Amino acid sequence: MSKSTEMTPLSDVVLIGSRVLVADDAAQTRWSYVGLLRGAGARVTEARDGLEALALARADRPDLILADMAMPRLDGLGLCAALREEPGLEGVPVVLLSDGEPPQAV
Repeated sequence: MSKSTEMTPLSDVVLIGSRVLVADDAAQTRWSYVGLLRGAGARVTEARDGLEALALARADRPDLILADMAMPRLDGLGLCAALREEPGLEGVPVVLLSDGEPPQAV
């Protein structure tokens, strides 16, 4: 017998105390994610590109990183590669986002 999979409504997600780093060069996109995450109780830090995200992650290891695929100076894939080489950050989960049509997560 197969189990049915139900999605948890975003309004029911609780991230109290979680440290989340949002990296996106588009201010409006960052603002949207930050609002949702803070509403769920997360402590959110913002970065405008991958290099800034890497520096912030080094300073305060996040529990999760949301990163745009296409950013200046260091893109999302480059950020992932750099994190995997960084002692203490290699295990941080990263969700790569794209604002393609429709929006996609990798």
